[in-house]
Amino acid sequence: MLKSITYNLQAKFIGFLMLAVAFWSYGQTDTSKTEKYKPSTKPTYKFEDRNGDSYGSGSGSSPMILPDPSKVVKTVELSEDGKYYIIREKIGDIDYRPPTKMTLEQYARYKKQQEAKTYWKENSLKQDAERPDSAGKPNS
Repeated sequence: MLKSITYNLQAKFIGFLMLAVAFWSYGQTDTSKTEKYKPSTKPTYKFEDRNGDSYGSGSGSSPMILPDPSKVVKTVELSEDGKYYIIREKIGDIDYRPPTKMTLEQYARYKKQQEAKTYWKENSLKQDAERPDSAGKPNS
């Protein structure tokens, strides 16, 4: 008898769930068939500028992140007290980003990393140009 009561309660509960789902889905409407499409004026992707500076912060680069525009001019100047290098990124007379301040040691490490990166990139491009294509001819 206990089994039949349990089975009966389970059957009623499942029936109630099915009825609740049916009522819930009945209230939902497909607006794509009833309303005209209105394009959004806001982009759906949130673009983010780099956090901090690109000088020694260790931030990786992604092919999805475009380089700075050609109008951005980077200048390096020594501070008045001679203890720091100040790197500015400007478009015309306007600072594009806040200035970055580096000690002499940080700047030397940054320049060394940039020179090594440039060296390996140039060698890689040179080897790619010398490598024969599928027809056996050099790529240059």
